[in-house]
Amino acid sequence: MSPQEKVIYSGIVALTMIWFWLWSVVDSALGDPKRFRTGSKSLWLTLCLLIPTVGGAVYMIIGRNYNKKPA
Repeated sequence: MSPQEKVIYSGIVALTMIWFWLWSVVDSALGDPKRFRTGSKSLWLTLCLLIPTVGGAVYMIIGRNYNKKPA
């Protein structure tokens, strides 16, 4: 792999991680509080802000309720 390809791939990965982080922050901040499976809105927003990629992944796996109707 050439150095130019490495730069392109790292840029794509970095932009994807930034997009994911921004999405998780906005989704946890603007979401309906009834939509969270566990924890509160402030907990998930703080987690997403302080631990960007891992916090967003934990929020998607544990915190966010994907059912159409809020619990």
